[in-house]
Amino acid sequence: MLIRLLFIFWVISIVLSNVTSAAIVSSQADKPKPMVTIVIDDIGYQARDFGFLDLPSEITFSILPNAQFSTILAQRAHAQNRDVMLHMPMESLVHSSELGHAPLMSSMDRQQLASTFQSALASVPFAIGVNNHMGSKFTQLSGPLQGVMDLLEDTGMFFLDSRTTPFSKAYEIAKSSNISAIRRDIFLDHENTPEFMQTQLIRLINKAKQRGKALAIAHPHKNTLAFLQEIRPTLHAAGVELVDIQTYQNTKN
Repeated sequence: MLIRLLFIFWVISIVLSNVTSAAIVSSQADKPKPMVTIVIDDIGYQARDFGFLDLPSEITFSILPNAQFSTILAQRAHAQNRDVMLHMPMESLVHSSELGHAPLMSSMDRQQLASTFQSALASVPFAIGVNNHMGSKFTQLSGPLQGVMDLLEDTGMFFLDSRTTPFSKAYEIAKSSNISAIRRDIFLDHENTPEFMQTQLIRLINKAKQRGKALAIAHPHKNTLAFLQEIRPTLHAAGVELVDIQTYQNTKN
């Protein structure tokens, strides 16, 4: 009798253990993976930018307007089901010579802002969002920013604050204007060496695990292309998913 009771107790303990283990596995399976997204800024000026079309299609192209290869790269990227953004030049406190064609300036009235923006957008077909190129002055100024957000409201596009200054108001003004808005977390290649990019990638992964998602901006450098071609196994090993920017900005963290 005692042996029979002990056997029953043993069977029950195994069943309960299996149920608990299954519940834990199920809970882990239901939990979404941390996600990262990567945006390549400054696309459009160089023929070597075409090489970035070989990267995973989840990586977004943010294309400078009215450059030699702006339109064709937007078309090629879209044909790959790759998300395209307009990398809109905005007035900077420094390095104004690097702004590119027809930047948005704080001295512009609403009509000038609109015509400059529409001309830029026309050169980057299929753009679904906008982020600032430079803009350390423009993104600190509420009035000019509000003009941009009013334009975006008419298009249904989202705004990515590149955060080229710690004093940027762009994200907050976009949100207050009911524009879908996201922010950069890190620059991947601020120093263009494999060692620095590896350090930044680890930072990106850690931020994604802490918050559920994280966003990096990179640039069309030769070293960056080589680094990003090998990025997927690293993310997979870390349990982090690479997603396109539409998925990223539509996912609450």
